[in-house]
Amino acid sequence: MVVGPAYFFIATENDSAFVVLAALSSMNAMTATLVFTSIYLVVSHRVSLWLSLLLSSLGWLASIAFLLRNVESGVVSTLLFASAFAAAKWLSRRIRMDMPRQNTRNGGLDILWRAAAAGILVGIGTGLVSYTGPSLSGAIVGFPIGMTTILITLHRRHGHAVARATIAAAQTGMLSIFSFLLVLAFFPDAFETEFAFALAVSTALLTTSFSCSLTVTPFLPPWAKARNRTGGRHAFRST
Repeated sequence: MVVGPAYFFIATENDSAFVVLAALSSMNAMTATLVFTSIYLVVSHRVSLWLSLLLSSLGWLASIAFLLRNVESGVVSTLLFASAFAAAKWLSRRIRMDMPRQNTRNGGLDILWRAAAAGILVGIGTGLVSYTGPSLSGAIVGFPIGMTTILITLHRRHGHAVARATIAAAQTGMLSIFSFLLVLAFFPDAFETEFAFALAVSTALLTTSFSCSLTVTPFLPPWAKARNRTGGRHAFRST
């Protein structure tokens, strides 16, 4: 919702060296986002929503500050993301998350304000590139604004259990974003920037197709797993 549109403008309005540095910064931001989600999973059932978001955001800021200062290699950034992803998934499986059965459909206003928040972040990240430079621009568009808006909506309407289960599943979805950035970090020098962008989008779609089966099932509540096993609505005829 943020990274793709932002890099469309970054890739078409800047040279390949700029794109590579920005993508590397966003890759580091993805690792910081795993820290963000892990902190939320640990603290959200113990403290308020706003304190949870504050602690998670501080964790993101501390992580991205360290990574921007110390990580300048795409290979190192990839290894760090892989390690952080493995640790985050291990943590999410260690934490007991019982999600109650309820209707979590979103209204039109939810989508509207998420889109507005994402649009503002894209505008900041791409409109100020001449002032912020590639590293800071990449970090800005890598901030988890989409996750933040989802967390606020779900936590306030349905409680921390639903929000935690959703964020735990969303961690796997980050693989597609990272694969998109990985292509941009390594291929603009070999191909035209526009072609590299198209290749990045295709890679992200393939990664999404591969990982979608891993995203939801481990975190589904028992009633949803029963529905999957028995083939849809028939699982609930006896309830």
